[in-house]
Amino acid sequence: MFGLLTLGCFPFFILMFFSDCFMPLPKINIFSLAGHQVYLNDILPTATATRAFNKILNYDSGFSDVSFEILWIVALSLIYFFIGVWLFRKKYKY
Repeated sequence: MFGLLTLGCFPFFILMFFSDCFMPLPKINIFSLAGHQVYLNDILPTATATRAFNKILNYDSGFSDVSFEILWIVALSLIYFFIGVWLFRKKYKY
């Protein structure tokens, strides 16, 4: 239980802090993709999800307005999944 609380909650706090959930962070632009700016903290899926929720809840946006964010979250999920599979196979020689 101590390992879960120590190893699980602390990285989650860092993840939420750097995803604009607590307070707005400065936007460091990396590149533009399909007319949308991709910022440094967008490598965290929670940052993009926070922006999508903000658009939906505060600006009454529809699916077409958040479609880029949804596609970005799916792409990041696939990238992180395949990195996890690769690390698992590397660790356990699967």
